[in-house]
Amino acid sequence: MDSSGNVLDEGAAQWSCVLDNDSGLIWAIKLDDSSIHDKDNLYTWFNDDANTNQGMEGSPGGFNSCVGGIQCDTQSYLQATNAQGLCAATNWRLPTAAELQQMSEEEANPVTQTQFFPHINLDGYWSATLDNVMQRLTLSFSTLQLIPEDSSNLNPAILVHD
Repeated sequence: MDSSGNVLDEGAAQWSCVLDNDSGLIWAIKLDDSSIHDKDNLYTWFNDDANTNQGMEGSPGGFNSCVGGIQCDTQSYLQATNAQGLCAATNWRLPTAAELQQMSEEEANPVTQTQFFPHINLDGYWSATLDNVMQRLTLSFSTLQLIPEDSSNLNPAILVHD
């Protein structure tokens, strides 16, 4: 999909989002372009909305590692992406741990294919899921393991919308 939400041919040279036909989820791809979606941006986990943070606000980030002029936390990244209307959507969110696992375990799933996700980082991506010791779960694409992390740690984030 292009940044306006139009479906592109598989052979397109540029795209902004990938539709997973199995789950119906749309994933924002990481870029190598110094934008808010740059593959090198790392974030703390932060969400100050008590209705959606499962009782754990997390850690607001600083400006130390992000390019694109945003604060380096997941809430700032989500707000900037929703304000941008990436792929004609304004309801971007962090995926659950189960959604991250599903897209990484399915052999034919596009998220694990570098053709569609050329700048995927193998480190632990933040999920919206809180574990039983009040840490956020990340998924490592190199080991396919869920790893509990303190919200102040810096990790990449990939966004999804339904």
